[in-house]
Amino acid sequence: MTTMFEQGLPVKGAIDCGQFFVKDHCFAGKTIVNAYHLANNLELSGCVLTPYASDQVKEALQNVNDTDLILFFDEILFEYLTPLKGGKEKKLTVIHLP
Repeated sequence: MTTMFEQGLPVKGAIDCGQFFVKDHCFAGKTIVNAYHLANNLELSGCVLTPYASDQVKEALQNVNDTDLILFFDEILFEYLTPLKGGKEKKLTVIHLP
């Protein structure tokens, strides 16, 4: 996404986690649909996590003893009052590191 933005094409997206189906070049599943709907609801260029993905990341980080991994996620994710169609919500947002 950062490369696209730097090339003059800002994009938006969302990340979810869970099961999905892949065949050839086709992807399908509730996880894909959830991410698609959230991305289309964004009123900004960037990438956010779905509520489920946010919960999974937070839960996983609570059970990790690797300080470097925790610091890495603290550097690339932050809670942001994200503009959405119809309002704003706090979302875990992915940021770019130079």
